[in-house]
Amino acid sequence: MPLPTIIPLPWIPYKATEYLETKIQKHHIAFEWGSGGSTIYLAARLTRITSIEYDQDWHNHTTQELKARGITNATIKYIPPQPGPKTDPNQNDPRFTDPNAYTSRSTQFTEHQWRAYCQAIDQESELFDIILIDGNSRPSCIKHAASKLAPGGLVIVDNMDRTYYHPACQTYLSKLERHDFYGPGPYFNHDIQWACTIWINT
Repeated sequence: MPLPTIIPLPWIPYKATEYLETKIQKHHIAFEWGSGGSTIYLAARLTRITSIEYDQDWHNHTTQELKARGITNATIKYIPPQPGPKTDPNQNDPRFTDPNAYTSRSTQFTEHQWRAYCQAIDQESELFDIILIDGNSRPSCIKHAASKLAPGGLVIVDNMDRTYYHPACQTYLSKLERHDFYGPGPYFNHDIQWACTIWINT
């Protein structure tokens, strides 16, 4: 099956993107888990972006799109999950909310762990002005994002209607200024609406 055309927008609600647009500055640097439209969008508006992608085909697809557009300030790193303890997405497994478990609720990854994927941000020397969490193992990504956020920086967590993200947000982001958004976004023709939260390190 051919991969979809990449729309150069973050795959978050339009209202969240509109708010983000008011905060981005050209000197900013960004880090994201999950590449695609957001990579293109952010690269056009700031100094540099590093993206972590677990899917080899999507990594290649996005990399080709960046080259076609002449974008040189974006780096996409392919970091797949590793073998790990078995989980059951149909059960209320406490590991799905535990940032130290490095699990994913996706049915594709019931015997995988995401430690290297989530810890990739720790290998970067800088603090980041924008951190977008829109990939896998998000509670663990939230944990690692918290210590890498620059003063005045933004952490964006998509799909906040998934309540198993909330404990990690409470633990690591609750002292930050919070802005909630809900509504339609790219790819779904307004048929699907979802939640996204942006925290600011004021």
